[in-house]
Amino acid sequence: MHELSICQSIVDSILEELSALDPKPKRLISARIVVGEFRQIVPDFMKEAYKAVTKGTDVEGSELEVKTAPIQGKCGDCGWAGDLPMGDFKCQSCGSSGLKLDGGMSLYLDNLEIEK
Repeated sequence: MHELSICQSIVDSILEELSALDPKPKRLISARIVVGEFRQIVPDFMKEAYKAVTKGTDVEGSELEVKTAPIQGKCGDCGWAGDLPMGDFKCQSCGSSGLKLDGGMSLYLDNLEIEK
């Protein structure tokens, strides 16, 4: 379950961001992360890991929202560009396998909702 170690890094980042705020917020309501499809993270596992990792911290009781970022590609043959379904890395227009893949590996903290 690699979600647990990823979650620990996310919570560390959240705590660092919150400590930089002045005045300090009353509480964290929610945090949103963006995760690329290539990461193969199961959102429900991530949310459970988040609950476990935040237990006993200043952000315990906050919610985690996991937004999935699609894999994108650009065809070198016909110029098509767009989202690709996982496992189907062919041009969605001409069927070429000459795609340049972009995205899908992202993992970042996107938003914090706080109570002031």
